[in-house]
Amino acid sequence: MATHDNNEVFAGMNAVQVLTSLRDTLKEYDGTVLAEAMASPLRVEKCIVQRSKLIDLAKMMRMEATKFHMMCSDKLNEGEDGKSYYQHLFGAVTAFLTSFEHRLCSGAVPLRRVVHSILKEFSSAMLEMCNIVMAGEGGKPVNADAMRTCVGRVWSVCDQVEKAALTNMTAARAAIIEQVQLMRSAMEEVKEGEGDIDDSEEEKRAFTTTCSLLSMAEDRVKASLYAFKGVNEEEKEDVMWTGEMVESVKSVAAAVDEVACALWGDEGDIFGLGMEEEKMGEEEEGQEDTKRKRRDAADALGAALTQLLTTSKKRGGGEGGEAEKASQ
Repeated sequence: MATHDNNEVFAGMNAVQVLTSLRDTLKEYDGTVLAEAMASPLRVEKCIVQRSKLIDLAKMMRMEATKFHMMCSDKLNEGEDGKSYYQHLFGAVTAFLTSFEHRLCSGAVPLRRVVHSILKEFSSAMLEMCNIVMAGEGGKPVNADAMRTCVGRVWSVCDQVEKAALTNMTAARAAIIEQVQLMRSAMEEVKEGEGDIDDSEEEKRAFTTTCSLLSMAEDRVKASLYAFKGVNEEEKEDVMWTGEMVESVKSVAAAVDEVACALWGDEGDIFGLGMEEEKMGEEEEGQEDTKRKRRDAADALGAALTQLLTTSKKRGGGEGGEAEKASQ
C-alpha cells in the first residue's frame, strides 16, 4: 500500500516528467480497445456481452446445422418434411447476422467486409441446402454427401466467427500488456532519478516501497495475462476476468494522472516553484494544500495498484516461472 510519505518520492524532476509522460501517453492511447474502455466502463461490459452472444450463436448454428443434416439424411427419404428445420436454421443465421453487424468490441472498426463475406457464404450455403431439400422431395433420397459438405461450410463460418470475436479480446489483452510495459519504463526512469531525492531515510524507504509495489504489480499482471488462454471451458469466467483487468488498469491510469497533476500542476509548474519572491508570503498555505493533494494522489495510486494486484491474482497470476515467460 502507498503511504502518506509517498508524496515525497516523486519530488525529483525526473519522476515528475515520467509521470507526466505516462499520463499523456495514456490519454493519446486511442488506437486500442483499452483506450475506449478507459473512456467508458459501459463499453467494456457491452463488448463482453456481445462477444459471449456471438460465441453462443455460433454454437447454436453448429448444433442446428448438424440436426438439419441428420434429419435430411435419415428422414426425408421417409417422406418427412424438412422445411421446418430449414426455416429454423435460417432463423438462427438471421439472428447471428443481426448481432454480428454490431461492433464486436468498442473502438473497433465496423467489420463490414467480414460481415459481407459471411453473409455471402451463408446465403450460398442456405441456397444449396434448399436445393438439396427440394431434390429430396417426392420420396427421392437426399444427397447425404452434398448435405454433409454444406453443413461443413456452416461449421467453417462459425469458426470464423469465434476467431473474429477472440481477436478483439486478444487486442484488449495486448493493450493491457502495453500498459504493463509503460509501467515498467516509468519505474526504471524513477529508479534512475533516485539521486534527485533527499537523503532522509524516510524518503528513501518510501521510494523503495513504491518501486517494489510497481514491480510486483507488473509481475502479477504479466503472469495473469500469460495464464489467459482465450476461449476455453471457462469462457464466461475468462471474459469477466478480462473486463475486471481492463477496469483495474484503467484505475491505475486515472491514479497516475492524479499523481502527475498533483506534482506538476495544471500550468506546467510544480506548484509555485517558479513564483516570484513577492508571492512567497502566500506560499505556506499553498504548500499545505500541495502536500494534501500529493498525499491524496499517492494514496489513490497505492489503492489502484493494490486493486490491480487483487484482480490479477484471481486468474492464478503467480510470480516466478510464468511471469518470466510472460516477459519474453
